[in-house]
Amino acid sequence: MTNVMLYTRVSTDEQADGMGRDAQERYLRAYCLNHDYNIVGDEQPYKEDYSAKSHELDRPELKKIYQYCKKHRGQVNKVLFLRWDRFTRNVEFAYTYKRKFFDEMGIEINAIEAPIDFNRSDWALMLAMYCGAAHAEDNKIAERTKDGNHEHLMRGEWVGKAPRGYRNVRAGKHNCWIEIDKTKAPAIKKAFEEVAKGLETPTRIRKRICPYIPDSSFFDMLRNPFYAGIIRVPAYKNDPEQFVEGKHEALIDKRTFDKVQDIINSKGKKAVKLAQKQINPDLYLRKFLICPVCGHPLTGATSTGGHGGKYTYYFCNCDHKHINTRAEEVNDGFVRYVSALKPNKAVLELYNEILSDIRGDKVRANKSQADKLEIELQNIRSRAGKRPVL
Repeated sequence: MTNVMLYTRVSTDEQADGMGRDAQERYLRAYCLNHDYNIVGDEQPYKEDYSAKSHELDRPELKKIYQYCKKHRGQVNKVLFLRWDRFTRNVEFAYTYKRKFFDEMGIEINAIEAPIDFNRSDWALMLAMYCGAAHAEDNKIAERTKDGNHEHLMRGEWVGKAPRGYRNVRAGKHNCWIEIDKTKAPAIKKAFEEVAKGLETPTRIRKRICPYIPDSSFFDMLRNPFYAGIIRVPAYKNDPEQFVEGKHEALIDKRTFDKVQDIINSKGKKAVKLAQKQINPDLYLRKFLICPVCGHPLTGATSTGGHGGKYTYYFCNCDHKHINTRAEEVNDGFVRYVSALKPNKAVLELYNEILSDIRGDKVRANKSQADKLEIELQNIRSRAGKRPVL
């Protein structure tokens, strides 16, 4: 009696090709019945969901078969599968497992369609032909897919998963598009607009508006021209990288996107808007105060009253309703607070000790440098004294 183990494999993208695992199992069992083979193994058949191009570490079911054969050495005669492309499309992988099963344990691994006689001298050529043909077909499919994706991008049609704030819509196999996700897009649009103002750091804006987005992903999002209605087409073959107008609806305008790029790349004046603004002596706390309601930094301005008087106020740059207070009151309050601060005696003593140590270090360093210079001066005088008289 010939004992055999069955192996089926189908990758995710091949589930609908008419030859799924169930169909493979049906053919394999019929083949064993016709040849009077006895099916053995802990679980039959061993069903794999991994790509045919994967290596051993990604083929857990095949590893189970190998371990079973090692444990029951001499009790298994064959490992069968439907076709060679169901086993692998990698020639090196096929050679490796032929050696592991056939050469080391005497177990034949073979396809029931186009089986190979490993006792013939041309087995290597036949194995390379079957697996190599499948591999070449994979490469052709991959190249056609890349060509198609490049053409779609050149026409302004996005391919793949929609960026955050958009969603993929599919009405048919060849009828799909990208549209704005009305539940997620408002927060992302708001984030772009806040960054473009240059009043807060992008990281702080992320924590306040989009805390669910990781920091690195947030910056990748800010750099993505897709949100301004532009698609980046990567360099492909002889075509250089280029940007084309997308067919999707833009979430922000081009001007806002450009301001964001200037800020996150530390270019332009907007990146340091507050630091470069001329200091108003009546608003000297403007860079250091934040709104107690929303956490935005306070700004300020001076307005002219109805009778010609000028009045200066601090207010929230996000919403004036949060806080709007006379600058004189705020400045006086700050002065009173600072005046009320009293230094701690123990802290003052500690500062004195630190300053003494610093002065001592400087004195020692200066003395050491002076000693070196003195030694160097003596060496120069000594050499000068030994110079022969002409």
